[in-house]
Amino acid sequence: MGRADNIDFNRDTVKRKTRGRIILAVCAAFVCGAALFIALLAKNDFSLTKFIGLAETDASDAPEASSDENPSEPAALFSDKNAPTILLVCADEREVTFCDVISFSKSENSVKVKPVSPELKLSYAGREQTLKELFRDFGAYEIAEALGEKNIGINRYICVTEQNFKSLIQKLGNVSVYFPNDVDFSVDSIRYQYYSGTHEISSDALLNVMKNAFSGDSALSFQANAVAGILKTYFTPALFEKDDSFFSGLLNLISGNVSALDLADHKSAIIEFLSGEPEIIVLS
Repeated sequence: MGRADNIDFNRDTVKRKTRGRIILAVCAAFVCGAALFIALLAKNDFSLTKFIGLAETDASDAPEASSDENPSEPAALFSDKNAPTILLVCADEREVTFCDVISFSKSENSVKVKPVSPELKLSYAGREQTLKELFRDFGAYEIAEALGEKNIGINRYICVTEQNFKSLIQKLGNVSVYFPNDVDFSVDSIRYQYYSGTHEISSDALLNVMKNAFSGDSALSFQANAVAGILKTYFTPALFEKDDSFFSGLLNLISGNVSALDLADHKSAIIEFLSGEPEIIVLS
């Protein structure tokens, strides 16, 4: 896998909502959260400016990129400046398991997944910390705010626990994941062995390979590709043929500032977007 380059998002301010408890919930729950987020956008004709109630920030106002070495430091990224973004954090207790930023572009008919290193340095509350340290001390909301200070616009965030991640994948079904090379490791006396190529794997196996199959930048890339695999498999019009109880079950597994508001009213707009078969891309 190639190295994860730096990210550069258009500057959008995270709108602070009343802080509720930031409960860690599932990564895969992103599938449901993403769909609900699109529902909210549909209400605003897919206009990010209308959605967040702000004018676009002039490029001259954006801070200059730092020259310091920093894993996954923001640099060139989403070409659609109006594409809304979601921060996805999966964690075990207070430890970040993986983190991605996902962009949804109607104009480019694409969904883009960018891995973010837990070692990324962020500033919050007057001190500099790595992303994983910030999560340990605060939570996903504060990560979203800190990313905003680095010119990385985050419009919504979702936080999920490892256990809920597995529960959600169990609700959705197995996921096809591509392994760039052979892997062989053991967790709790269970051996996981996969040859290079695409494999359909279950919820427990998926989480374990995302955590243990690779390290460093290769792990970041593999994790983002696994998230993309979930989206490719389940983020389709067929998802919306499910009844309300199915979505309620998904929502019970996630935490963040994405809600089910207007989902039923805007289901047709979501299906229209998904019917266009948006390309799902992993950014390295």
